[in-house]
Amino acid sequence: LCLAVAAEALVTGHARGAGVVYVDTECGFKATRLLQLVGRSLQRRGVQADPHELLYRVTVLAADEWEGYEQCLSRIRALFQDDTRLATGLLVVDSIAAPARAHFERARLSERQRLLSSHAALFKSLAEEEGLVVLVTNQVQGSSGSDDGGLRELSRVGEPEDEMSACLGTSWAHCVNVRLVLHSAEQPPAAVAATLAPPRRQLRVAKANFCSAASFDLDATLEGLVQAAG
Repeated sequence: LCLAVAAEALVTGHARGAGVVYVDTECGFKATRLLQLVGRSLQRRGVQADPHELLYRVTVLAADEWEGYEQCLSRIRALFQDDTRLATGLLVVDSIAAPARAHFERARLSERQRLLSSHAALFKSLAEEEGLVVLVTNQVQGSSGSDDGGLRELSRVGEPEDEMSACLGTSWAHCVNVRLVLHSAEQPPAAVAATLAPPRRQLRVAKANFCSAASFDLDATLEGLVQAAG
């Protein structure tokens, strides 16, 4: 999902030089996959642009632990202000949960929540000042493994939604403006019978002050997540 959103941001914003800053804490960024998604989006939209040049507008900040993640955050504001490649665009943090859960023990959850709230304030400030869209991913866990009184709103692919809970607790849940839930969806019988049917996901709008609850079936294809036919 994060790579697909990054690709669309690059393509739809190419005329104004939109860029992407991608904070990768789970080693999920794949340049070859992003290039593929950008190329297919250009073709689908009929946009004339070099996908390799668009990828030049992507800055990846990698961190596999909390200290590195905080260093990445300290660089973000300067990147958007000083780097001419990064006009109004997209900030992706994939994920905020990985370094937070690994670094803070249960006894330090209040400290973790305080710091996460300050990070949320930073993201909102950047969104307003720099005209950014900010996409931050969380993790989910089984109900028996809760480490923070998790919010039951997210589900993992292949797991029943009512048995999963979002990580980082209700304090973080209240920080976000829009919450999207992505999980596996049941395929229609005809699609299940087709050996080449793409995996299906459901995207649910769990929180948004500008629309009511809604859900969309998506197919995972070479072009990314596309709305399922019918």
